[in-house]
Amino acid sequence: YQDFAVNMMLYLSGRALPPDPAIVHEYRQRVHMLAVRKDSLLALISFVDSFGGNPRPIDEGLGALDLVVSDMEASYLDQEFVTALEKTNVVASKVSEVEELAVRVKNAALAWVYMIEWLSVTAVSLFSGSLVWTLMVRRMMFRETGVTRGRRGQ
Repeated sequence: YQDFAVNMMLYLSGRALPPDPAIVHEYRQRVHMLAVRKDSLLALISFVDSFGGNPRPIDEGLGALDLVVSDMEASYLDQEFVTALEKTNVVASKVSEVEELAVRVKNAALAWVYMIEWLSVTAVSLFSGSLVWTLMVRRMMFRETGVTRGRRGQ
């Protein structure tokens, strides 16, 4: 349906229809996937920023990515569909580089969260272990109680 709607707009505006619809369809599919990946990068920037991380390297990578995307879109608008499809590979590799950078920045931002979580779990397990050891193994520290019986008539 997406291809039909775009082709209809091209026809109504008097522009030539794409000579090979398969190439144009593949281009549009790749552009859609790249847009989804870019949206997830923007969400990751917001996540990193909420934990006090520095999202500036990701922003710079996205700025460089926008230059490559504008070149790709220019080829598409000039109806150089084969060239535009080839440029999607360049954009995809650039998005992969920015995604790897984003993961490194996220891990750096969450390092203290992971450290605090690990220390909390370790402290609780040490405390509970020493408490169990005191109550179960060193029970000689506590005096034995006599047998208690309930009273009748209450």
